Amino acid sequence: MFHSRRKCGVLIVAVMVWQFLLVDARAQDRVTHIPVGASKPITSIGEIIEFTGSELALQTRVSLQRIPSDRIERIETHYVKEHLLGREQFTNGETDKAIQSLRLAVKSEPRTWVDREILALIVQAELRLQNLSGAMHDFQTILNTDPATRHWGIAPMVWSPQVIPDALRVEMQRWLSMNSPSQHLLAASVLLLDPVQGERAEERLRELTRNTEPIFSTYAKAQLWRLELASGRVHEESLQRWQEQMERLPKELRPGPHYLYARGFEVMGDFRAAAGEALWIPFVYANNEILAARALFEAGENLSRTGLNTEGENLYRELIVRYPWSRETKLARSKFPETNSP
Repeated sequence: MFHSRRKCGVLIVAVMVWQFLLVDARAQDRVTHIPVGASKPITSIGEIIEFTGSELALQTRVSLQRIPSDRIERIETHYVKEHLLGREQFTNGETDKAIQSLRLAVKSEPRTWVDREILALIVQAELRLQNLSGAMHDFQTILNTDPATRHWGIAPMVWSPQVIPDALRVEMQRWLSMNSPSQHLLAASVLLLDPVQGERAEERLRELTRNTEPIFSTYAKAQLWRLELASGRVHEESLQRWQEQMERLPKELRPGPHYLYARGFEVMGDFRAAAGEALWIPFVYANNEILAARALFEAGENLSRTGLNTEGENLYRELIVRYPWSRETKLARSKFPETNSP
């Protein structure tokens, strides 16, 4: 009897040790954040259960912590090999291969919050390839589980001049009829300046300005700035209003509105200010590569307009090096052949 009890006791201890080791093995995520009311960051260790646009849920050994997303400075976690390979290929400019690896990573990755990270990179890769339709669908997949995602800064919305394929126009007309505010916002950005569907798109945006979700309402207001830019009705009061609205967004969500803000100075004829504001995008909001490339090109043009030709040419060179795949690089090479030399 004593021997049996001893065996049972050993078994219980073994199970407890196994459970402890299991928790310890899973609790490898490190989240560096600034607690509310504090000024210095701390690092918490545990397992990230979820990470959305509003908060991060971290299971530690003793409790479930909920950390506001805007208080997070850095995350250290593990990734499946396909994810790491896809990121490397994306960085090296192997965009098609990166998409293939990242698609495999989504299938291998069990964590929903990491799936959204992977999909965000796929969206960026598709935008490099000018596959706006594919980017729209993959971004909508992100929104299905996190409507207020912190990835809105790289959303496939139309902020700068783009060629819209007819098939995408038709698809976006259907999206305007859906019941999803996010689909309305994405579709309206595509159709806002369309001669046939523009009025309907504007109506959807004006409805979204009253949405209770700050991202939807602020982005909808910013999209409507495009109408003011197109008409040339931009004044100092306009820019002040735009700046106030833009600054209500987290920094990672500002690239689109900031691009339009820079364009406002250009419409008013203040080309140096336009260039200065545009340079925020490639050097502060660089994750939005499409806008970063466009902003570099337009900043170069605006500096050249003011006689700063050398400074403008330096920006074209920067554009060619950083975004060789972009339409703006082709424009820089054709319009300014001297930038073809190293």
